[in-house]
Amino acid sequence: MCRTVLTSWLAWTMICAEIPMVAAENGTFPKAFAQKNKNGAASVSLWISSFFMQIILFMVYFSSHAWLAMLAISALTVLPAYLMSTAYLFKLCITDEYEQYPTEHSRISALFCSVISMIFCLFMFYAS
Repeated sequence: MCRTVLTSWLAWTMICAEIPMVAAENGTFPKAFAQKNKNGAASVSLWISSFFMQIILFMVYFSSHAWLAMLAISALTVLPAYLMSTAYLFKLCITDEYEQYPTEHSRISALFCSVISMIFCLFMFYAS
Protein backbone atom coordinates (compact mmCIF):
# COMPACT_ATOMS: atom_id res chain seq x y z
CA MET A 1 0.00 0.00 0.00
CA CYS A 2 2.70 2.49 1.01
CA ARG A 3 4.78 1.65 -2.07
CA THR A 4 1.78 2.34 -4.30
CA VAL A 5 1.16 5.73 -2.72
CA LEU A 6 4.82 6.72 -2.98
CA THR A 7 5.00 5.57 -6.60
CA SER A 8 1.90 7.60 -7.45
CA TRP A 9 3.35 10.63 -5.71
CA LEU A 10 6.58 10.27 -7.69
CA ALA A 11 4.68 9.89 -10.96
CA TRP A 12 2.56 12.98 -10.32
CA THR A 13 5.65 14.97 -9.35
CA MET A 14 7.34 13.96 -12.60
CA ILE A 15 4.25 14.87 -14.63
CA CYS A 16 4.03 18.28 -12.91
CA ALA A 17 7.67 18.92 -13.82
CA GLU A 18 7.52 17.51 -17.35
CA ILE A 19 4.64 19.65 -18.62
CA PRO A 20 6.30 23.04 -17.92
CA MET A 21 9.57 21.73 -19.39
CA VAL A 22 7.89 20.73 -22.65
CA ALA A 23 5.99 24.03 -22.71
CA ALA A 24 9.29 25.89 -22.30
CA GLU A 25 10.86 23.92 -25.13
CA ASN A 26 8.13 25.01 -27.55
CA GLY A 27 8.19 28.61 -26.33
CA THR A 28 4.99 28.71 -24.27
CA PHE A 29 6.77 28.94 -20.90
CA PRO A 30 9.96 30.89 -20.11
CA LYS A 31 13.16 29.19 -21.31
CA ALA A 32 14.35 28.68 -17.71
CA PHE A 33 11.83 25.85 -17.32
CA ALA A 34 13.55 23.90 -20.13
CA GLN A 35 16.83 23.51 -18.23
CA LYS A 36 17.83 19.93 -17.49
CA ASN A 37 20.32 18.48 -15.03
CA LYS A 38 23.10 16.01 -15.90
CA ASN A 39 20.61 13.11 -15.78
CA GLY A 40 18.21 14.75 -18.23
CA ALA A 41 15.57 15.63 -15.63
CA ALA A 42 13.72 18.93 -15.74
CA SER A 43 15.59 20.59 -12.87
CA VAL A 44 14.13 24.12 -12.76
CA SER A 45 10.65 22.89 -13.55
CA LEU A 46 10.91 20.21 -10.87
CA TRP A 47 12.06 22.68 -8.21
CA ILE A 48 9.32 25.20 -8.98
CA SER A 49 6.50 22.66 -9.22
CA SER A 50 7.67 20.93 -6.01
CA PHE A 51 7.80 24.29 -4.25
CA PHE A 52 4.20 25.04 -5.19
CA MET A 53 3.07 21.54 -4.19
CA GLN A 54 4.68 22.02 -0.77
CA ILE A 55 2.93 25.36 -0.30
CA ILE A 56 -0.42 23.76 -1.07
CA LEU A 57 0.27 20.86 1.29
CA PHE A 58 1.17 23.27 4.10
CA MET A 59 -1.98 25.29 3.45
CA VAL A 60 -4.08 22.15 3.71
CA TYR A 61 -2.21 20.87 6.77
CA PHE A 62 -2.73 24.06 8.76
CA SER A 63 -6.32 24.45 7.67
CA SER A 64 -9.07 23.60 10.13
CA HIS A 65 -11.10 21.94 7.37
CA ALA A 66 -8.45 20.24 5.25
CA TRP A 67 -10.83 18.60 2.78
CA LEU A 68 -12.73 21.81 2.07
CA ALA A 69 -9.47 23.76 1.74
CA MET A 70 -8.10 21.29 -0.80
CA LEU A 71 -11.37 21.31 -2.70
CA ALA A 72 -11.36 25.11 -2.87
CA ILE A 73 -7.71 25.21 -3.96
CA SER A 74 -8.23 22.64 -6.71
CA ALA A 75 -11.41 24.33 -7.94
CA LEU A 76 -9.76 27.73 -8.05
CA THR A 77 -6.74 26.46 -9.96
CA VAL A 78 -8.84 24.83 -12.68
CA LEU A 79 -11.44 27.56 -13.12
CA PRO A 80 -9.30 30.21 -14.86
CA ALA A 81 -8.35 27.82 -17.66
CA TYR A 82 -11.94 26.65 -18.02
CA LEU A 83 -13.24 30.23 -18.06
CA MET A 84 -10.72 31.30 -20.71
CA SER A 85 -11.57 28.26 -22.87
CA THR A 86 -15.27 29.01 -22.76
CA ALA A 87 -14.64 32.72 -23.36
CA TYR A 88 -12.61 31.79 -26.45
CA LEU A 89 -15.45 29.61 -27.70
CA PHE A 90 -17.81 32.55 -27.13
CA LYS A 91 -15.45 34.81 -29.12
CA LEU A 92 -15.31 32.29 -31.97
CA CYS A 93 -19.09 32.15 -32.12
CA ILE A 94 -19.58 35.91 -32.00
CA THR A 95 -16.96 36.74 -34.67
CA ASP A 96 -18.14 33.98 -37.06
CA GLU A 97 -14.76 32.23 -36.83
CA TYR A 98 -16.57 29.13 -35.58
CA GLU A 99 -17.52 28.18 -39.14
CA GLN A 100 -13.83 27.67 -40.06
CA TYR A 101 -13.56 24.59 -37.86
CA PRO A 102 -15.18 21.32 -38.90
CA THR A 103 -17.67 20.24 -36.24
CA GLU A 104 -20.98 18.48 -36.01
CA HIS A 105 -22.46 21.11 -33.67
CA SER A 106 -24.08 24.31 -34.83
CA ARG A 107 -22.78 27.74 -33.95
CA ILE A 108 -25.92 28.46 -31.94
CA SER A 109 -25.48 25.39 -29.75
CA ALA A 110 -21.79 26.24 -29.21
CA LEU A 111 -22.74 29.80 -28.29
CA PHE A 112 -25.34 28.52 -25.82
CA CYS A 113 -22.82 26.13 -24.23
CA SER A 114 -20.19 28.85 -23.94
CA VAL A 115 -22.61 31.26 -22.22
CA ILE A 116 -23.79 28.58 -19.77
CA SER A 117 -20.17 27.57 -19.08
CA MET A 118 -19.07 31.15 -18.42
CA ILE A 119 -21.99 31.66 -16.03
CA PHE A 120 -21.06 28.44 -14.26
CA CYS A 121 -17.41 29.54 -13.93
CA LEU A 122 -18.36 32.93 -12.55
CA PHE A 123 -20.70 31.27 -10.08
CA MET A 124 -17.94 28.87 -9.00
CA PHE A 125 -15.57 31.80 -8.45
CA TYR A 126 -18.22 33.43 -6.31
CA ALA A 127 -18.98 30.19 -4.42
CA SER A 128 -15.32 29.45 -3.74
